[in-house]
Amino acid sequence: MKSKIQKHYRQGDLLIQQIESLPKGLKKRANKVVLYGLQTGHSHFLKSGSVYDGKNGSIYIELPTKSQFLHDSDHDPIDLPKGVYQVIRQKEYLSKDMVRLVID
Repeated sequence: MKSKIQKHYRQGDLLIQQIESLPKGLKKRANKVVLYGLQTGHSHFLKSGSVYDGKNGSIYIELPTKSQFLHDSDHDPIDLPKGVYQVIRQKEYLSKDMVRLVID
């Protein structure tokens, strides 16, 4: 069963989509870092909540209370309400046969 997307947010190269529930089989991370920037090493991270890794590099976050999605340098914080979210790396399409991740 696919989760219904409820709300979405953007920060740099990341799309944060609110979903109904976490998928099964996730592994909880020990820290709150969602992603390290490829170019600068700056991180996207949570003020509170949990980060999970799923299959094929998928990333999920769970917020038992409202929290902030933060970045070390050049992005403003995003206020996120209580809930569960999937974090998606944005891609850019260079041609019909060439796709690459957006570098933040």
